[in-house]
Amino acid sequence: MVVDAHGAYKKLVQFHPDLKLALCWTHARRESIEAEAAYSQATAAIDLMRELFAIEGKLPNFRFIEDEAERAKALKEIPRDTKWRDAPACPEFANMDA
Repeated sequence: MVVDAHGAYKKLVQFHPDLKLALCWTHARRESIEAEAAYSQATAAIDLMRELFAIEGKLPNFRFIEDEAERAKALKEIPRDTKWRDAPACPEFANMDA
């Protein structure tokens, strides 16, 4: 489930342990921008998010591709940038749903 960082979602996971949470990139970007003045490291995170949003903007809207062959073709056309695939996970979020 893609959510913002509201504490109620963490509480929900306590009652539904099979539920997995993923933070919304838009909310993460907003909080990073707010933190940027105090934490210069936030600038690098914001730059990476800008790149991710640019990639996402180029993707087809898969909800509107009903034909399986067309959907498979569109998936194959997605650029596979190893820079993102091999990037280390952020340790602060490694246990987010714990």
